[in-house]
Amino acid sequence: MEKIIKKVKSIAFLLMFAVMFAQTSYAAGAAPAGVDTTAMNSLIDIVLWVLRIIIGIGGCIVFLPKIVQGKADENPRDFNAGIAGMVVVGVVFAATFAIKTIFFPGG
Repeated sequence: MEKIIKKVKSIAFLLMFAVMFAQTSYAAGAAPAGVDTTAMNSLIDIVLWVLRIIIGIGGCIVFLPKIVQGKADENPRDFNAGIAGMVVVGVVFAATFAIKTIFFPGG
């Protein structure tokens, strides 16, 4: 459980970093007229996609074996823990899209 908590803390830190980085540098809505923000918008998109990939792969590495092992051992506790973990991974993955939509409506 402590390993999972450490991973969730890491993911939360990465999300917080992405939000802070994006708030200070994403300038599509607040840029003065004539300023090109295409490069920074592209950088933010790349950072968020890298974060999404890390979240997806990390979640699959941690929780898919738990689901399979719980099913093979006929242990509903492990199986349900794996399903719950995958749901959390899905919510965090979706949160990256929500963060982009909420904080960067122009991008």
